[in-house]
Amino acid sequence: ACFHLRWFQVMASFIFSLVLCLALGTKSEISDVPDQDCELPEEEGDAWLSLLQSRSGPRTSLLGQALSKNISSNLAGNVAPTAKNKTSAHTIVTHTTDFINRVDILIVVFILACFGAGCLIDAKLPSYTLGGGHPSAKVISLLVSSYLLLLPGLFTTLFTFLIKVVINGQEIDTTAVLKRPGGLNESMISLCQMLFDTGGILGGILIILYAMVVPIVKLTLLTFGEIWRHSEDTAKVQQARWCVIGVQQVSKWACPDMFAYILILYLFRAFNKPGSIIKGPASLDVGFTCFSMFCVLSTISTLAIQPPKAETEKIIDPPWLVKYFGLQGAKYCSFVLVFPLLMLLGYGIWAPCMGMRLDADLLIAANGMDPGMKKAMDSLKIADMVHTDVSLANCIMALCQWFATKFEVTSGFAAIMLGIFVGVLTFLDAISLALAALKLDAKPSGGKALARAHVLKHVSMLDVFVMGVLVTCLAGNAYRDRGTVFIVEPGLLALLLAEFLHYAMYNLVSSAASYVDAMTDIGNDVLS
Repeated sequence: ACFHLRWFQVMASFIFSLVLCLALGTKSEISDVPDQDCELPEEEGDAWLSLLQSRSGPRTSLLGQALSKNISSNLAGNVAPTAKNKTSAHTIVTHTTDFINRVDILIVVFILACFGAGCLIDAKLPSYTLGGGHPSAKVISLLVSSYLLLLPGLFTTLFTFLIKVVINGQEIDTTAVLKRPGGLNESMISLCQMLFDTGGILGGILIILYAMVVPIVKLTLLTFGEIWRHSEDTAKVQQARWCVIGVQQVSKWACPDMFAYILILYLFRAFNKPGSIIKGPASLDVGFTCFSMFCVLSTISTLAIQPPKAETEKIIDPPWLVKYFGLQGAKYCSFVLVFPLLMLLGYGIWAPCMGMRLDADLLIAANGMDPGMKKAMDSLKIADMVHTDVSLANCIMALCQWFATKFEVTSGFAAIMLGIFVGVLTFLDAISLALAALKLDAKPSGGKALARAHVLKHVSMLDVFVMGVLVTCLAGNAYRDRGTVFIVEPGLLALLLAEFLHYAMYNLVSSAASYVDAMTDIGNDVLS
């Protein structure tokens, strides 16, 4: 017990040092946009800027006030752009990429050190392990390290972005609409507060649910599961079993927020096109890495915890598929599902799943601007500049490009989360389920393929990704009346249908395999 206490103290001290490093981290200006600004003809630029200053009395919103204030102070007298304006354009203060990379690497080293210490205890100091069916030291080390990383994942900077309109070298900050003039530099906690302050109540509630409530529920269920594991009361032992199984079922559902932040990064960086007057420098920070590692490590470690054995029960009633089609019919019906599943998955990966649009009429009405603004916006094609779509494949390729060219380790982590956990693991699980369906009459039913499918089902995150997109769109709907519209596109529907088939295939194969194994046991009992 003393050894475990010292081990926990070492890890707690390490994470405290990590948080301290984040608090004292160096800052710098980042700019993810091309150096080429949009130079408009003088008459057109002046007309555009003068229209931006127009508003209709008390209906002026925060955005309208911000625009008017910027224009009044910076553009009065048609001041020509200076070299200083050009240099400081579209930048925001945040952690440097080098600093984020160093901390990301430090986090990986911390995780490997904890896991190595757990393996060492299991191998060399077995007397210090809990034993008796409880998790091994290496599993506990991963679980504890994941929850220690959750703390900075909630309280340190998660992402940074800034949206500006740059006309002839002059900048207009539009993030004032979110009560964050000068750009957003948010942690998970401050993001929730911002959403509540600006009307995104549903988005704030969903973030709290997935990022805070789910981890607390997981830890609570695991605690009771281990306390009741060896209880003399058989009812409590069964409750302990369902606690552990419940944690394994919900563990990955802390992740939707993480996928939402990745998609937002892609959408905002898509503004940075040569010749565009809208600029959106954005970056994921250390808080994202910490939270992502928590999601992955806690999911993997909980799957390694064995639930207590179930009470002996013989399943007599066959699943409906076996009942109406027989075992051979169930086998081939389940196998056939893999083909539409993979077709929908492939289409959903390449087709746009979410988009961002600008509704000029809503924007003008919300900001109390002159209706003539609409004509100027149409002439500058502002709506086309904001028109952005994101597909899973394009987002993965962009993340890999940023990792390779900008040396952003965080983008590399994000690419792994999307490419491996959403795409590859879902594909492998579908193949494993198809192979298990063909082996339903084997002993045990489904063979090793079903055992692999069981693990892959709990770590593949296509369902979580779909929910992340829906969370983003639901949170963005709070700002629809201000002109910003997030839409769900056909790719998401294809992914949703693919995941529905994934769930159906898993339930059909696993239930049929359980029935076959139960009937085999009954036959063996009769023969004995």
